[in-house]
Amino acid sequence: MAKSIRHRLFAALAGFTVLLCLCYTGLALVIAYVTEDMLVQRLLEREAAVVSQRLRQYGELTPSGSDLITVYGRYLDLPQAVRAQVSPSAPRGEVFTTAGQHYHVLALDLVAAGQPRRAYLLADVAPVLVVQRLVREVGGVVAGVAQALVSACGQLNQPAYP
Repeated sequence: MAKSIRHRLFAALAGFTVLLCLCYTGLALVIAYVTEDMLVQRLLEREAAVVSQRLRQYGELTPSGSDLITVYGRYLDLPQAVRAQVSPSAPRGEVFTTAGQHYHVLALDLVAAGQPRRAYLLADVAPVLVVQRLVREVGGVVAGVAQALVSACGQLNQPAYP
């Protein structure tokens, strides 16, 4: 009877530990994704400030200084995959394509020569995203180690003799 209670207690503690680890792993992934999105948004906002300043100085839209960000003067100039998912009135958007591309779009409401004008910043962020790649490359190893540890704990919990 004492062994039965000990086994149940061990199983409950092991289950709680696994649940706690899963919760923290999920929380860490959510924080990583949110941080990644905030970083991309911050890059777009900085580039928007530069584009606005250049438009005021030179009177025309100039190319972005970043090789990740492209400036578009009209909505119809955006790639078809982006236009299919982001409306012309949306202030920002995030687009995933079936080809593996990942875009962030930021609409800019500018004034050029006294006339309001809307331009778009399009960031192709797939090359700089690390969380998804990390999960894909390391996630299987972590899951395998976790499964092996849970299995090993289950073996330790078995009585040595019948």
